[in-house]
Amino acid sequence: MSPIIILTSFIETQSIASKDTPHYKAPSLEELLSAKNLTQADLDKSITFADTQQLSQEIMRWEEVAEELQISQPNIEAIKCDFKKTEDRRREMLEKWINKNPYNATYVVLIKALLKLDITSKCIEAILDLLASGECTTYVAISLEDHYIF
Repeated sequence: MSPIIILTSFIETQSIASKDTPHYKAPSLEELLSAKNLTQADLDKSITFADTQQLSQEIMRWEEVAEELQISQPNIEAIKCDFKKTEDRRREMLEKWINKNPYNATYVVLIKALLKLDITSKCIEAILDLLASGECTTYVAISLEDHYIF
């Protein structure tokens, strides 16, 4: 099953409601992708260090996201000691994740982590907006006789 179908199924089961909008249901990932002219290939793009500055503004509950992205507890504690501002901590968390997983640090993996933590679709939509804006610096690694070209 493709990641987009899994993500779409998960989002469709989530209901975001409040006392002001008790029947509001978040748009599905498929709807968000379509509205933003994004494809599965866009979600499969690697997140770069240049992207972390903008992404760090969108990610809430960074410590939980770090754990979901399999960043060790000692690394999380080091981030907390080394950086005082929350946005800097978020950025550093993303950079550590990219360093640990240079070919698997993709938008789809980040969005799956956010969904698993039940972080609202508003955050995911902001990340998709960033991806759709073309402001992200995305690279696809191409294997050429055991060498990677970016």
